[in-house]
Amino acid sequence: MALLDFLNKRSGDEKAEMTFIDHLEELRWHIIRAVIAVMIGAIVVFVFINSVVDDILFAPAKPGFVTAQWFCKLGRKIGIGDGLCFGNVEVKFLETTMTGQFVSSFTVSFICGFIIAFPYVFGNSGSL
Repeated sequence: MALLDFLNKRSGDEKAEMTFIDHLEELRWHIIRAVIAVMIGAIVVFVFINSVVDDILFAPAKPGFVTAQWFCKLGRKIGIGDGLCFGNVEVKFLETTMTGQFVSSFTVSFICGFIIAFPYVFGNSGSL
């Protein structure tokens, strides 16, 4: 009988009161879906890891970056010429371990996957 009561509550009114076990089940499924979303984002980023590192992480070191251009224009407007402009800066990873770059690519992929999935992970999932 208890199982039938449980199933009737589940199929009944959505505004009906949820039990503690129902809340735990909703939380468990939300965590599983959030982990899957983060992993999918991490896999997508890992496929394009070279572009992500070159075009996003190292972009501030390039003279074509938006803030570098703003500082260059500001320097010209205030009359110091190219004093605030900077040239091309060579940026390299400094790794001291044998598999450092490989592990750092996984770390960057996971963090970017979490950033991509952030609205889903912390969003309103309905009954939670």
